[in-house]
Amino acid sequence: MPILKLLRFYYFTFLYHYRNKPESWVGDFRSVLLVELSIFWFILTLWLLFDPGFWLIGSLTKLLVFTINVLILIILHWYLMSKGRSEVIFQEFKNHPLNNQTNRTICWAVWAGSFVLFLLSASLQ
Repeated sequence: MPILKLLRFYYFTFLYHYRNKPESWVGDFRSVLLVELSIFWFILTLWLLFDPGFWLIGSLTKLLVFTINVLILIILHWYLMSKGRSEVIFQEFKNHPLNNQTNRTICWAVWAGSFVLFLLSASLQ
């Protein structure tokens, strides 16, 4: 599936960035967290567009937001990190044609854009 390959490359971009940092043992989790945050920000942006102010679910908003956040993180952790998958993904894209400076910059821009889009939609509400 092409979307899953793009997700793995998106994760690889952050792995590539954190690979040679002194705290390399946490680079895998940092990378999963960045992927999770960008997905979560996109979900919150869409949610704000359809339900400005989160009024439809009222007092359950915090619980639902927390639950969605944790579920996304668990699923991504399982798909991208468990059983040495991060090393397999790193090796998959290390010499792949997708792995170039332009594509990695696009991934970082998507990450930043997801946050900015959420802040923009929240401020417009």
